[in-house]
This record gives sequence, C-alpha cells and structure tokens, in this order.
Amino acid sequence: MTTPDDATRAILERGKELLAERMAALEPLAEILATRKAVEAQLASLDEEYGKRYVAAERAGWSEEELTAMDALPPTRRPRGRPAKRSATKRAAAKTTATAGAGDRDKVPGQSGPSGAESPTGTAAAAGA
Repeated sequence: MTTPDDATRAILERGKELLAERMAALEPLAEILATRKAVEAQLASLDEEYGKRYVAAERAGWSEEELTAMDALPPTRRPRGRPAKRSATKRAAAKTTATAGAGDRDKVPGQSGPSGAESPTGTAAAAGA
C-alpha cells in the first residue's frame, strides 16, 4: 500500500522530470537568443553609421537614384540633426493663411453680416415688396 508520503514523493519526482525536459529545450533557445541580441546591437550601430555615410555621399553630390543603382539603399532612419529653421517670410505667410479664413468660418449661410439680419430672398420677399 502506498502512503501519502510516497504519493507526494512520486508526484514531485515526476514534476522534476518534466521540468528537466522543459529546461533542456530552453537551453538552446537561450543561447541563440543571446547571439541574436548581440547581432541586433551590432546592426543598430551599423545602421547609425550607414545613415551618416549615406548623407555624406548625398552632400558630396550623389543622388538617391544613383546610390540606389549601386545597391546603396536609403537608410531606414536618417541620422539626427538640427531641425531646419523656418524663415521669417514662411512664418508670416503661414500666419496670414491661417487667419485669412477665420472670418469665413464665422459666417452662417443666409446672413449678410455680423448683425444677423437676413437679406430678403425668394417668394416671401417678393410678396412683401
């Protein structure tokens, strides 16, 4: 006859066997994952340098089409740089364009002006005239 201690021991032993099988399957995955992370870090570093060199080639006069024809595809991420300043004339033009339509937004169809008085139109206007 089995005692509760024997049954407990058997369950725990079986659990250890199953866990050992699972851990054995995890070891190769852990190894390749570590290699993958190292390669990804190396690729990220290369991508940054590639972006800088690509931009330098463009500044030297090479067009994107020419570089692409030589298998130098545009970088996925451009290197960080200082944002271009907007000229005063562009800012003024943008401001003028934004405020020009503001008066039109406030008008309601059928109103003649800010007083809200409607201009007489249609058959009711003709009958009242």
